[in-house]
Amino acid sequence: MKQFEQTYDWDTGYLYLTSEALSFVGEQVRFALRPAQILSLCLGPGVPRWGASHRVYISWEDTGMARKGAFNLRPVGVRSLGELERAVVRLHEWLQAWLHDLAQAATSPEPLLRLESPALGEVTGTPLNESRIFRTFFTSSSTVALVAVGASLVFDLPFARQAWPLGWYVVGLSTLTLLLHSLPSWYFRWRGQPCSNRI
Repeated sequence: MKQFEQTYDWDTGYLYLTSEALSFVGEQVRFALRPAQILSLCLGPGVPRWGASHRVYISWEDTGMARKGAFNLRPVGVRSLGELERAVVRLHEWLQAWLHDLAQAATSPEPLLRLESPALGEVTGTPLNESRIFRTFFTSSSTVALVAVGASLVFDLPFARQAWPLGWYVVGLSTLTLLLHSLPSWYFRWRGQPCSNRI
């Protein structure tokens, strides 16, 4: 998984499952994969966070065009992380059902029939295990601490030892919150394609 300018989604769009192909129509790319071109389909690791986090991973190969690759999917338009996780599982089940019973799917409209397999090359992004997590944390913690100090001064919270140092409490709590938020990223380990020859 890679990070693209502070987001984990390189493109967003619409996914169509028909009897001929899996088609994606997005803002940056449009493509179609025939069922025979899909090598593996599975649930794999999602973005690093507290709690369950998965995405649907698809690896594919188009021997006729000498292309191959892998990508991951997640639903959009959900209201919470818990709802997102449930929606990812449903998406995986939907894709599996489609692959195993193509006859139940509708036929592709003419515009989708003209789509081919992706021809993207290497998509530029930063793999999560190569991102500068510690540098980002120290930069963010410094910013959070300065904002906390400023807020404490605005609300006249004391920093002196003679009184209860509420100002330092605000600074410490803000930094601790950022630390807890960053821990999943620190322990994230990407070990390559999460599934192999699994449909």
